[in-house]
Amino acid sequence: MPQPSACAAGLCLPGLQVLLDNLNTAPPEVVERLNSLFEDSPTLHLYEHSDGEVLSRAAGSIHPSFRLFGTCNPGRISAHKVSTALLNRVIRICLMPLDAGLTLDNADEHDLMHILAHRFSGVHGGLELASLCVRFHASVTAAVAAGQVKLLGGYPLTARSMLFAAQGALQYMQRSECSPVAAAVKALLTTYIPGVASREQQLLLLRAAAAAVSSPDLSSKASYEQPTVGAAGADTWQQQAAGLSSKMAQLEELVAAASWALVPTVPGVAVAAEYAKQVGFGC
Repeated sequence: MPQPSACAAGLCLPGLQVLLDNLNTAPPEVVERLNSLFEDSPTLHLYEHSDGEVLSRAAGSIHPSFRLFGTCNPGRISAHKVSTALLNRVIRICLMPLDAGLTLDNADEHDLMHILAHRFSGVHGGLELASLCVRFHASVTAAVAAGQVKLLGGYPLTARSMLFAAQGALQYMQRSECSPVAAAVKALLTTYIPGVASREQQLLLLRAAAAAVSSPDLSSKASYEQPTVGAAGADTWQQQAAGLSSKMAQLEELVAAASWALVPTVPGVAVAAEYAKQVGFGC
């Protein structure tokens, strides 16, 4: 988080909105200096200036439409407690985690499915890839809640983990390193497995990936759906038909690639062989 003086130049701009992400990770003495901005007559003291400059709405150096927003995650590692003085001066909106209430049964209807479908917009098989990621995340969170998987200390398991994996999958696909399914599975495993120390528990994650590949069954689906952001003037059938003929011929290869592309990266022949069997290709 920058020092208050670094943001001071924008306070007089009309309609400016500033977002301070993870406000509680900044040093408390820096955050406390913002308290005066939340008063009825906001001011900001810039002690970095030798003349002790003071910005205020009355002097015109703080625009009437200026707004300041902040986000805060109390459970974040190394975060500080936000003072009561600051909390009493702001409007607080508490949000549930993005993956709250997520289960395998409601994975395809959960809000995360819509977020991932938009993230994979324009990718053939994007809806299936979104379902794969959400189902895998639901399986891992359920295993952690049941005590089957124990995370390393300090490793956060949140919806951001899945969103980070989805971004990694898109990067793999953009670099043409592997097929879409293999890219998604590779990104999920490389994101989640480092948080698990036990080899047996890592195998559980491999099995969860295998189950996610199988449901939805990417090897036998009649159509490979492509989510779109609703291009104006485009018919639905034209959007779904784009590139479908060429992709249908690759469906079987996608599932095979999802398994065998990961085998060299998994430490231990036994674990790799077990994963291949779970997906459905014997070694």
